[in-house]
Amino acid sequence: MMFRPKVYYEPGAPYGSGFHCQGADGADFTLCGFSLDGVEGAIEEVTSKPPRVDCPQCLAIIRMCRRLSARTFEQSDSQ
Repeated sequence: MMFRPKVYYEPGAPYGSGFHCQGADGADFTLCGFSLDGVEGAIEEVTSKPPRVDCPQCLAIIRMCRRLSARTFEQSDSQ
């Protein structure tokens, strides 16, 4: 089963940087750290067909994580 994170839209963002990915904890922030409580500006969950995430910071985090191997997360015997 594939996990589909929520997508949030920031209306005040410049074109090409307004769609953010849900944060890892799924609670108070987007992946790039934008606050979902409205402190930094308006942001709302996209409930229709999810658009592609276009926030440069969210995309950079996603791309970096894709480059990591499973061995990066394996616990070593020395711990």
